[in-house]
Order: sequence, then C-alpha cells, then structure tokens
Amino acid sequence: MSADPAGLLQEVAAELGIEWSSPPPRRVGCSTGEDRISALQWGEDPEIVLLHGMGQNAHTFDATAMALRRPLLALDLPGHGESSWRPEPRYGPEEIAPSVLQAIDALAPRARLLVGHSLGGLTALAVAALRPGRVGSVVLVDVTPAVAAEDGALVRGFLAGPERFASREEIVERALAFGIGRSRAQVERGVYHNTRVLDDGRVVWKHHLGNLREPPQPAGDCARLWAPLARLGAAATLVRASRGFVTDRQMAALAAHAPRARVEPVDSGHNVQQDDPLRLAELIGSAAP
Repeated sequence: MSADPAGLLQEVAAELGIEWSSPPPRRVGCSTGEDRISALQWGEDPEIVLLHGMGQNAHTFDATAMALRRPLLALDLPGHGESSWRPEPRYGPEEIAPSVLQAIDALAPRARLLVGHSLGGLTALAVAALRPGRVGSVVLVDVTPAVAAEDGALVRGFLAGPERFASREEIVERALAFGIGRSRAQVERGVYHNTRVLDDGRVVWKHHLGNLREPPQPAGDCARLWAPLARLGAAATLVRASRGFVTDRQMAALAAHAPRARVEPVDSGHNVQQDDPLRLAELIGSAAP
C-alpha cells in the first residue's frame, strides 16, 4: 500500500477500474463556536457535502468522490478524523449539527445537497431542522430517524475493542473478522486514514470514540428528525443496503412519516460508500441539482 495520498487514490482508481487524473483533494478547515472542523475539498466551489458515519472520517468517501467527479466537500465530523475532540464526548446528531452547519456555511456556501452515512445522515437531517431552506435535498445512506440501539450493534461492537493496538495490521484483521470492507486493500487504506502511530509504536484511533473507556452510546431518540425529512419529501433519498442496518420496522416508519421519500436498494453492507462506491456515486448524481 502506498503511503502517498496521490498514490492511494491511484490504488482506489485501479481497484474500481476507473481513470483518475484529477488533482487530489485539499485539506481545508474552519473554527466554529465549539469545534475546529477539518474537511477534504474536491474541486472548487463545492456543490455537495458528504458526512460520514460514527467512527469514520472524510476519507471513507474517497472512492465515491472519485467516481462522482463533482465539486464537493467531505467533512470530518467533530471528534473524528482531523477535527477537534470535545472535552465531553457529545457527538449525537443534534449535538454536532450547529458546528456542521457553520462549517458548511463557511466552506461550501453554495452546497444544498447533503449526503450522510449513518450518523452523518442523521446529522444532515438535524442541520436541515436547524435552518429550513438551507438544505435542498438529502441522500441518507443506510439510516433513518427510526434507528434503534440494536440496529447499530455491529459498529458499536467493533469500536468497543482495545484503546491501543500493537499494529495497524491488528486492526485490519479485526475489521475483516467483523465483515467490514469489500477487500483487504480497501480496509488497509481505511485503517491507515483512521489511525495514528504513537512514539512507542502502538496504534490508536484518530476518532475520539475509539479512545474512550466506555463504548460509544447510540444516537438516542431521533424522532424529531422525522419533521425535516417529511418536509423534504421527494427531495429525500434513502439508500438502503441489503445487508445494512435499515430494518423492515424502519421502513414502515419511513412510509408513515415521509411517504414521498425515494428508496433506492443497493446490494451492499452498511458502508455503501466503501462496498459499492460506483452505485452510490450514481445515486448521488441523480439527486444533485
């Protein structure tokens, strides 16, 4: 695996069978009242914002962004990636939405399409609730406001592992044992982007959640997030993974609260942006203005 950012993108392109000649994304950021937000900007004047899931970072969308070929911004949510940690680990969707909204205003003022995976999807709805009219459309990747604690048990189980690891290879093996990733190479890149090596050689997560003694808690009651989803109506798309976390119970709630939302099934695990980035790019493109 290459340690060069451009080389890693070339590896992704080769694995997906797509041509890649554009410049790599550049790191941008801003400060909000509570957080220092970091992001990857692809192209100029982003028109789409990508929000990752719990325990991930902006690089989870690398393959999707390459396939999409649109100017976009992929945020590191508070407590994740290169963004700052909070004194208290308050990272629920409604808790981080004010900072995310400020970052979008500062770094992608023209963007009106929010794409959010898991925690990022709920955060996108929380942003839409904060300022109706700021968000024109959303793509929710394998998540609805009806998510329950048991629906995300796999992610929380994975994150509830050791705080320190002997090597990145140990984390790769753990991820593969949990059924995470479409290939070993893809998992290796993800672990590289999501960890740092300490002076003593041990490896830790970049995100705050992996450095807590107690496992991360579920998002809690997200019932208030049905209102912005219903308001968006047909401008909302749910990408439902066949092996993901959206249950029939969640689908029944979606039909009751937001019957005009589009539903797009994808043959994938929960991390659609990693398992089938080409299909996700197609769906985002169809939702973009």
